[in-house]
Amino acid sequence: MGLVYGYDIYLRPRNVARALANLAELAAPDRAVPPLEVTLPGGDRLVLPFTSHFESEPVDCSSSSTLELDTSLMFDVDDALREYARPNGPQPEADGRIRIGYIYATLPLPVPGKGSVPEALSSPIVPPDALTQPRCDLSHAVPQEKECHGSPPRHT
Repeated sequence: MGLVYGYDIYLRPRNVARALANLAELAAPDRAVPPLEVTLPGGDRLVLPFTSHFESEPVDCSSSSTLELDTSLMFDVDDALREYARPNGPQPEADGRIRIGYIYATLPLPVPGKGSVPEALSSPIVPPDALTQPRCDLSHAVPQEKECHGSPPRHT
């Protein structure tokens, strides 16, 4: 059984590198695979504690429209995670956080010169429903359980 959540999080292209760096801070501390080197559109380069398609080969997204990441992240324990961990699931670490993963992240990226930035990002006014409607992406869902919970997506 797995937890299945899906969110659309809208970022301005200039904020993607910072958001990925912040996400990396949540990564599980011990990894058996090398870090992933990513080149984003615009030339920003990051080294992330994740894999892409379960490989650690460098990923050049300078002309790609998506980045796929396989992540294992640490979360503070709440009621949903406590229930998920019973009886044979992951147990909290010494710091009180629990490792959840794999979490699959698909990031649509703007391709320079192709006008691929979504309308909501290029407009100074974001449609109200883009900020208030959580949406589920169940394309990677484990067939045993399909649920969507959570707060609305953020706009950064």
